[in-house]
Amino acid sequence: MAALSEATCKELEDLFENLKKTSQKPEVLKHDAGDKTQQNLLQEMFVSLQTRLDEIFATVKETEGQTKVLAMKSSLFYENAKIKLTVDDFAASKENLDKALEIIKDYITDPFMVYLHLRIINHLAFTLSKLGDYEKAKELLEEITTLEAKPDVIIYSTEELFAVGPLKNSEAKVKMHSINMNNLQMLSWIYSKMGLEKESAYVQHRILELELDYEECDPVDWAMRCTRVASLYLVKMLFVPARYYLSAAGSALDRVEAALIDHPELGKAQAELARGWIYYGLRLFDTSKSRDITKLCNKIFDDVPTTSSTEEVAHEVKLDDEEDALDDNLKFPNSEVKIAKVPAKFVNNTVEAHILFQHTQMWLKRARVYYTLRDYPFIYVNCVLDLSELYRFLAFYEPDLDSQYNVQKRRADALETLSTILKEVRPQCYIAVSVELLRELAEVQIELMGINLKRMYKMHDVSENQESLRRRMEGVYDIQSKLEKIGNMFGHGNLEETEMGAAGASEVSEVGKNGDEPGNQVDAC
Repeated sequence: MAALSEATCKELEDLFENLKKTSQKPEVLKHDAGDKTQQNLLQEMFVSLQTRLDEIFATVKETEGQTKVLAMKSSLFYENAKIKLTVDDFAASKENLDKALEIIKDYITDPFMVYLHLRIINHLAFTLSKLGDYEKAKELLEEITTLEAKPDVIIYSTEELFAVGPLKNSEAKVKMHSINMNNLQMLSWIYSKMGLEKESAYVQHRILELELDYEECDPVDWAMRCTRVASLYLVKMLFVPARYYLSAAGSALDRVEAALIDHPELGKAQAELARGWIYYGLRLFDTSKSRDITKLCNKIFDDVPTTSSTEEVAHEVKLDDEEDALDDNLKFPNSEVKIAKVPAKFVNNTVEAHILFQHTQMWLKRARVYYTLRDYPFIYVNCVLDLSELYRFLAFYEPDLDSQYNVQKRRADALETLSTILKEVRPQCYIAVSVELLRELAEVQIELMGINLKRMYKMHDVSENQESLRRRMEGVYDIQSKLEKIGNMFGHGNLEETEMGAAGASEVSEVGKNGDEPGNQVDAC
C-alpha cells in the first residue's frame, strides 16, 4: 500500500473522523428528525469523501494502492447502509450495500477484501430478509458459507482502514470465526423461515461442529442447542439423526457433570434434554401406531388409495428404518458420543414398546426433578399428561387384555393423583387444566370399558356364570352413566360439578375388576 502517501492517508483519516462524528449525533439517528440539516450535512460529507477517493483512485490505479482505496470506497457505502438500518430504512440500506458489493465484486478472493465481503453479505442478507426477499438472501449466504477459509485474510474495521499507519490485523482468527458463525446462523434462520427444516438443521450441525473444532464453546450451551437441532429432525420424523443429537447432548452434559463443574445452567440443560427425549418417545410411538393402523386398514380395504402426503411421510420414515442409517456428515468426529440404547425405527412388538416406554419414562422422571409443581406448575402438569399419553401407547402394544387393563389403570392412577394434588396445592392451576384432566380421565374410562366389553365377548360359556355376567353388564351401564355426566359438565362448563373428578374416576376404574388376574406390572412415574 506504499502508493498512498502519508499526507494523503492523513487527509482521508481527518475526513472520515468528521464524517463519523456527524453520523453519531442523536438528531441524525432519529427515525423522524424534524430538522434535516444534520442529515443533509452527513450526506454531503459522504459524497465529498467518495469524490476525494475517486480522485485518489485515478492516481493509484493499476498499482498496489488501488485495493485499499477500493476497500475504503466500499466500506463507506457499508457504513452508510448501517446508518440507514438504525432508522429502519431498509430500501436505502440495500441500495448502499449493493453499491458496496459492486465496487469490490472483482476482488472478493483478494485476502484484503475477503473479510469486507463477508461483512457486506451479512448485512445485505439481513436487509433482504427484512424486505421479504428470502430467496435472494439464501443464495448470497449459501455462496459465501461454502467458501474455504484462507489463513492469509486481512481483518480490519472501517476505522482501522482509514487510520494512518499499517493495519494491525489483530485477533484475525477470532473475528473471521465470528463472522462465519454469524452468516451460518443467519442462513439457518432463513432456511427455517422458508420451511426448510432439514437444511436449517444441517447448517446448525455445521455450527456445532465448528465450535467443537475451535474448542471455544460452552459445553452446556452447546448441548442445549444440540437438543434443539434434534427437534428439527423429529418434526420430519427422522429418528436416527434425532437420536444421535440427543445422545450427543447427553454425552456433553455427562462430561460436565463428571468433571464436577458447577455450571448455573446445567440443571436447565438436563431438563431440556429430558423433554427432548420425551418428545422423541411420544413421536416414535405415535408414528409406529399410525403405521400399524394404516397397515390394518389397507389389509381390510385393499382398494383404499394412499394420499401423497402419507406417501411422503412413509418415505421419510423408511429412511430411518435401519439402525445405522446416519450420514457421516451428521456426526461429530471430534466428540465422543454414546448412542442411547433406544429404538430409532418403527416399534414392531411388545419388547420394543417396553424398551421405548422405559427409556421415555426415565426421562419423564428426570424432567419432573427440575420442573417441579411449585416452580413450573404447568410444565409439571404437561409432564403428567405426557405420561398418560405414554401409557396409552404402551397399552396399544400389550398382547393381552389383562396387561392392557393394568396399563390403563396405572394411567388413570397418575391422572387422579395429579388432579388431587392440584386441587389441594394449586387450586388455580387445577381450574385452568381441569377440563383437560377430565377429558383424559374420560378417555381412560372409555378404554377400560372397551376392555371389559372384549372380556365379555370372549366368554365361551356365559351360562356358567350368569351372576358374573350380570355384574359386568351393570358395570358397563354405570360407566356409561358417569361418562354422560362428564360430557354434560364439559357442555355446561360448571366447575363446581367437576369436584367428582378424581373420586368418581377412581370408582369407575374399579368396575369389572373382580376376579381379574394382574397383568404386566409397569412402574408409575
